[in-house]
Amino acid sequence: MSTTTTAATTKKHDDLEATKAIIEALEPFEAKERERIIRWACEKLGIIQQTVVQTAPQKEVIVQPAVTPGAHAIQQGQSLTKDLKTFLSEKSPKSNNQLAAAVAYYYMFEAPQNERKHFIVKEDLQNACRIAGLERLTKPEMTLFNAYNGGLLDKGAENGTYKINSVGENLVAMTMPSANGKSNSKRAATKKSSKKAGKKK
Repeated sequence: MSTTTTAATTKKHDDLEATKAIIEALEPFEAKERERIIRWACEKLGIIQQTVVQTAPQKEVIVQPAVTPGAHAIQQGQSLTKDLKTFLSEKSPKSNNQLAAAVAYYYMFEAPQNERKHFIVKEDLQNACRIAGLERLTKPEMTLFNAYNGGLLDKGAENGTYKINSVGENLVAMTMPSANGKSNSKRAATKKSSKKAGKKK
């Protein structure tokens, strides 16, 4: 067997082992969490992710009436979304920095599609306090800046605009409480422990 063939065989073996390790590491997490972890890993490795478009047989499209912002009716075909007040109530931010991160996360990932945006400004933060029944911020622009200094937000190209980054995403999605009042990081740890216990039997 030539040196080239041996190297190719070794590389194939290593690729398979790496794939197996990744699958085992992601198995305890839910689909949405897996996507986020893979995205973070790609960012760290400098890999540009490409969106894969799958073609499917054409189906008859039924046009649904438009839903006005703030309406809570969920129509068939729409993904389940939360209103801002419910989301902040579940996450229960303990500081202004956490509040800023939660609001930025909401508008990036959880808001209805027609309300989603990558960047927030001080007005969005103040409006979130009003909607959620929280005490108004004295200087919302400073709250955003402090969250940026704390590593939870990134600055946008325009002055006064900020977006959630991977650190902020991790805080809101994994550390802050979920709908059941528990952090997702604890849930993932429980899943891993249960899996290990099952293997020992």
